Amino acid sequence: MAIVPARGGSKAVPRKNIKELNGRPLIAYTADQIEAVDEIDCAVLSTEDAEIKSTAETLGLRVIDRPMNLAGDETRSEPVIVHALDAAECQDGIRYDNIILLEPTSPLRTPQTIRTCMKKLVESGAPSLLTVAALGEFMGEGENGRFKPLFPNERARRQDRPLRYYMSGTVFACTASHLRETGELMCDDWPYVVVTGDETTDINTEKDFEYAEYLLSKRAHANG
Repeated sequence: MAIVPARGGSKAVPRKNIKELNGRPLIAYTADQIEAVDEIDCAVLSTEDAEIKSTAETLGLRVIDRPMNLAGDETRSEPVIVHALDAAECQDGIRYDNIILLEPTSPLRTPQTIRTCMKKLVESGAPSLLTVAALGEFMGEGENGRFKPLFPNERARRQDRPLRYYMSGTVFACTASHLRETGELMCDDWPYVVVTGDETTDINTEKDFEYAEYLLSKRAHANG
């Protein structure tokens, strides 16, 4: 089961989930990705917002009406997912074993990455899985106005440093049983799928929208 969370109250970019990106609402790109993955048995979009609901339905997405108490700025993803899962299972009269969370903020995510994550979750037997992207820079933190290396003994050339990753947010996946038992997407020992290039694009600011517009225009030009 794929779940797309899309509340109406985004702050950094107002109405972000239906803001136009290259002439289409942002959620349209996730709708396209879902349609291209035949292995998804059920897909729903969770929202409390009437305009987002209408737009999603126009795109062919099934909508689960989210209660307002799950649409606040501080609401975590997990209760939203559980609500959507419960509602879909009640409507469909069946149980879903595995869940894949697809944030609308990853418009350049590929269907193949979704398939890879689904396959790896099942084959690994792990309770949950995430996507990551490589972090190639020398990492540190600010302390009293000074740069403090997190790994001071690793001042080698970039290509000689150990490869480290950050959570990309492109795809999260978990078993329904793990989510219900722990209330968490995360687990202690996560398998991961590496994403690279355009797929790591995550839209949270106006600048992110501008960059994604550029990438999509570049892709359209390359495709003729």
